[in-house]
Amino acid sequence: MTEAVGLLGLGLGALLRNTAAGISALFGRLFAPQLVLGLTPESVSAAACRYLPSPAGASVSAVHHDPLTLGPWSGLGLFWLYAAVVLALPRGCCAGATSELATPPPKGALRCDEHAGSPR
Repeated sequence: MTEAVGLLGLGLGALLRNTAAGISALFGRLFAPQLVLGLTPESVSAAACRYLPSPAGASVSAVHHDPLTLGPWSGLGLFWLYAAVVLALPRGCCAGATSELATPPPKGALRCDEHAGSPR
């Protein structure tokens, strides 16, 4: 289970290209939807809450099965599906993008091994 959380965080970090943003997005993705669903009517929250990442992951380690949550294997599969989708997102949305480091320097710019005062 912790592996799936780690991969979910890795995917979010790769998507956002920022460590702090990736960690924040991970915790936001795990806990914020539950808080928002708590503000909705009970009929809506009871139906949707079982498919959120946190309850799906918690159903794996539950000792007594709650009828409002998914089964252990279903919860684990759904959580791994969340991780797989988030890991596939950076590859799909950034496939054509080039890195800033891969772009050539402008003409006349000094390379790292050149010094401003040294003769060429």
